[in-house]
Amino acid sequence: MDDNAICLYKLSGGATGTMTVSWTYYGAEDNSTVLYGTKGIMRIYDDPTYAIKVFTRDGETILFDIDKIQTNDKQTKSGVIDLFVDSLVNNREPEISASEVLKSMRVVLASIESSETGRLVAVNQA
Repeated sequence: MDDNAICLYKLSGGATGTMTVSWTYYGAEDNSTVLYGTKGIMRIYDDPTYAIKVFTRDGETILFDIDKIQTNDKQTKSGVIDLFVDSLVNNREPEISASEVLKSMRVVLASIESSETGRLVAVNQA
């Protein structure tokens, strides 16, 4: 099991993105996400007060004070697993379909394959 990863993604529209993850960083636990786009920046869980901060290209700042992120030391109940188990017990469709989850898993599995082979791996989301 790898403890660190740096991934470079190229999307079908030409946009690129990077993801850096690690279980071995020193210092305080960091579960933040930063998205840089053509219209602005979104910072997710990098501020103790505002869960989401959006900075638009034209200088506007939008702050969202919503739930706090889970950490290894402070686990909270998101309800995701409960909803999934409830769908199994009550024989109903889950909130998130398997086909939607599969899209994310294809990206994860392609990242692992790329690491193992040293090659670019295309992800077909059809």
